[in-house]
Amino acid sequence: MQNTIEAEYLDLSDDLNRFMCIRNVSIVDVVRGAAPDTRRLLLGEHTGRVTHVVAISRSPASASLIENEKAVLEHARRMLRPTVRHTVPKVIERLDVGASGRGLAMTAVPRIKNAERRPRSSSKELLTAMSEWLGAMWADTAVGSGPVDLGRSRVQAVLAQTHGTAMPQPAAVDIVRKARDRLAEYEVPLTLTHGCLCRRHVIATDAVMGVDDWGLGSPVGDPLRDLGRFAVSLADARLPEVLTGRTSFANNIRHFMTSALGRTPVPRQLWREVLLLAQLELAFEALERGDPHGMARLSRAIRVLQAPTRTR
Repeated sequence: MQNTIEAEYLDLSDDLNRFMCIRNVSIVDVVRGAAPDTRRLLLGEHTGRVTHVVAISRSPASASLIENEKAVLEHARRMLRPTVRHTVPKVIERLDVGASGRGLAMTAVPRIKNAERRPRSSSKELLTAMSEWLGAMWADTAVGSGPVDLGRSRVQAVLAQTHGTAMPQPAAVDIVRKARDRLAEYEVPLTLTHGCLCRRHVIATDAVMGVDDWGLGSPVGDPLRDLGRFAVSLADARLPEVLTGRTSFANNIRHFMTSALGRTPVPRQLWREVLLLAQLELAFEALERGDPHGMARLSRAIRVLQAPTRTR
């Protein structure tokens, strides 16, 4: 089952070996973490069921990200009601992993026997479950309010042309600027945020059973970032279809967006702006990793928004 284990992890530290021995688990896989320069060891039983996760920094520079995840998870478990708390990993202990690596051991989610054997939920069921989960999380963790942050730094970079790949079309630049200006008028409750909320990190059927990898989380963040990123990640290449709103899939995402925005001071009709700015952030993050596909999706979405008419 050790499908993608890198050589550096085969020489396990005494601390990690001790943890695995006490918990009677072995390495199932190694996956890339959401936070830069981090990996996650998936540990589990001989059947392959994952029961524990160890978040690992691969360099001293990323060690602070492990500490951030610890703080975010501990904050989450203090603030969340029991019915939501079980969907978040529980921190067990810090670990030394190798010569310079820092690790954080935690429980895996979901902690439901044979959950991975349940049928995959439809997009409508998943969106309904996520809407309920986000609403509960926002209600439990809201502290004060602040201006919408989604897209702010990326739009500033586009306008300043600080990126070598800045969008060349003036009309495209104007669309993202206007989207940002519309959202910037509002403040939102500051809440616990995941930072990389997508289908890969959510385990759900008719309800959310677990959300993992909080390496980019924040105890006090902009909830629109999680909302927009989850919807955009689910839409994937179908984002232009979602923006035109002419299919059942598009209607499901539109309903998800407008229902969630109804829990904030941001008008429901600005759901397209949230999606566009979420895709803008993801596109530039992908470019920084050398992946142009996110920018291509952004360009296709902008072309749809440039159409002379569309259904609101």
